[in-house]
Amino acid sequence: MLLIDFPLDIILHILDLLTFEDLVALSQADKGHYSIIQEHGYKLYYIKQKWKILTKSILSSDWRTKVKYGLRTLSNWENKRFSTDVIARQRQSYIPSLRFDTERLVCTVGGDLDIRYFDSNDRTKFDHCRFFPAHAGDIVDIHLSSNGELFTSSTDTTIKRWFLDGQETSSIPKSMTYEGHDHCVQSIYQFNHHPRTLYSAGVDGNMYVWDTETSEVLTSLRLPGRPRVMRGISNDIIAIGNRSEEHLSLYKVTPSGLVHLDNKELNHKSTVYALASNEHLAHTFVTGTFDGSTALFDTRSMERVASYSDRIDACSVYSVDYDNYHIVSGTAMHGMICLWDIRHANNFTNSPNPGSLKRKRVADGWTVYLGRNQSSSPIYSLQLDHSKIYVALANQTWIMNFGGKTSESKRIERIKHITGRVNRRSWRNRGVMAGTNATKMKESTLFYLHDNWSELYEL
Repeated sequence: MLLIDFPLDIILHILDLLTFEDLVALSQADKGHYSIIQEHGYKLYYIKQKWKILTKSILSSDWRTKVKYGLRTLSNWENKRFSTDVIARQRQSYIPSLRFDTERLVCTVGGDLDIRYFDSNDRTKFDHCRFFPAHAGDIVDIHLSSNGELFTSSTDTTIKRWFLDGQETSSIPKSMTYEGHDHCVQSIYQFNHHPRTLYSAGVDGNMYVWDTETSEVLTSLRLPGRPRVMRGISNDIIAIGNRSEEHLSLYKVTPSGLVHLDNKELNHKSTVYALASNEHLAHTFVTGTFDGSTALFDTRSMERVASYSDRIDACSVYSVDYDNYHIVSGTAMHGMICLWDIRHANNFTNSPNPGSLKRKRVADGWTVYLGRNQSSSPIYSLQLDHSKIYVALANQTWIMNFGGKTSESKRIERIKHITGRVNRRSWRNRGVMAGTNATKMKESTLFYLHDNWSELYEL
């Protein structure tokens, strides 16, 4: 009895258990199996992986192409094959934010907005862009919703909602202004399933809940300390990193208002500067703190699942993001990005449980130094999808691309083997490491492994 002779529900259950290699082999058996694999097999495999792919040309491809792209990208992550490039430069330094979706990359430049629309075939390039003044003061935070709506908050105490679609790129788009804060609006957030509600936290110590259609304040709340960042960490919980005894305040959204939650189990020892959540990993969120620690939490138990840090040089974490496979954090010094595998297994494609999480402290990360960073800027903002990381420094916007073909990506090679201790701050601050040329250190993209920092690698 052949596989295609079984009822469809049984066929789908069997296909869901197969690896990519199994699917390819089965599709070569005959035309009947080929048709089943093309229609259902690759789709089931792709959905099971929960890859956070935002590249439009890949999303519009057939299921086999999507799977091949996803696996190639995982292989590049494993072998540290990637390319880097500066996609924007500014004449003076700012504290920028960035967000992107399938259509556009949004970056802040002081009080201006720089919106770049991706090329439909190459996500590392742009079709066109629009640059316009948005606020009287510097923009502090931006929120790009799932339906493409853009919100910005600023030091001028206002929040703006921008209507971008269907307008000329040369004109300033229409906007709606929300006024109520007495000081800088530090952070904003909107749940995808509640598009009529917007949350804001200001330096004045107030948290406001806005009606996005009328710009009215629905409710307000006094915060325990100066807020640093605010994000939604589940469908009904708002988290705010702040300068207070609890460091991270949690509020449950209820029909009657916001209810403060006990968070003693989170056990943060310093202020939370960075927050991220992931719809593909429900009931989880990640924090980055002043003491240099990055941690993964479970919202159901409010317990710490795993901790990650660069043991060689634990700088404060200013930005963080993650998907089903990796956690990426941006540090407060010298354009340094830390990367970790979020799972147990090192084998990406043949792991018996590819979504399993680490439950102990493991030094398997690596830290990348972005060269050509003359201002020694922190990583103020970053965001990743399955294949790319966009990074905002004080006067530069970078891309790290893991999605290229092997011929397009570069393998980072060891350029110097160091014996004895190495002063990491020395080679970052002055471009000096055991006699390595200072100019080369400034211009190159470098990295070291957390479990073997006596070796330095260059892209």
